[in-house]
Amino acid sequence: MSLRNQQRRSQSLHQEAVEELQGVLKAIERIEDLIESLQMEMAAVTQNYPAQRTTREDVDFLTDLLACAKKRLLWENQMESLRNRVPTVLEKVSRTINDPKGAPTTEMATGLLTMMQAVKASMERLEAAMRG
Repeated sequence: MSLRNQQRRSQSLHQEAVEELQGVLKAIERIEDLIESLQMEMAAVTQNYPAQRTTREDVDFLTDLLACAKKRLLWENQMESLRNRVPTVLEKVSRTINDPKGAPTTEMATGLLTMMQAVKASMERLEAAMRG
């Protein structure tokens, strides 16, 4: 493979790594938004119904609670998918950074490392949100 082709390939791999990290960060952001929305909905559901309820109010309360449970299941599934995806993406980015044949520029490597740290910090926030 010619030097020019190797450089193009490396540049393409670097760009792909950036895009994958950006995709992970966007997925994390969507999950964080969903968690925040769910927490607000749960607070509203709890606040909207008095402790002493009629049967009709109980049904409405449980219907609203079920809607929240469905959303929680959605974000739990998204979180599980993300947990499976992140290690693969981080491994790919790590290989790209450490590739002796097509090492990224210092600027690109720094950018990728910064994004990897952002993914790690975001995942830790999500894990904490799932526990709390």
